[in-house]
Amino acid sequence: MFCPKCGSLNPDDAKFCGNCSSQLAVEPVTDTVRKVEEIVDINQDQEAISTPLKYSVAIAALLFPIIGVVMGIMYLAQGETESKKEVGKFWLIASAVGVILYLMMTGSI
Repeated sequence: MFCPKCGSLNPDDAKFCGNCSSQLAVEPVTDTVRKVEEIVDINQDQEAISTPLKYSVAIAALLFPIIGVVMGIMYLAQGETESKKEVGKFWLIASAVGVILYLMMTGSI
């Protein structure tokens, strides 16, 4: 633990600084960690990707399906959260729709 007055490193169980003799924090480390977790909720599922980017890649996937396939597979494989995996699925579906539309317009279907 560091002294708040002089910045010297002290043992975690010390009550006073070994350098300047000022009183060190009395609050246990677990309480400090709990307060930090309350301030920053590390378990909350943040938005995977911005909405404009999500839809612009989907539109690009309709026009150029390979973009949706590559981005969709990347987000499905490397998505840390469920919302990122959902975005990957969305892009894969958009690229599949793009392929179907292309095939319909060329008369292959």
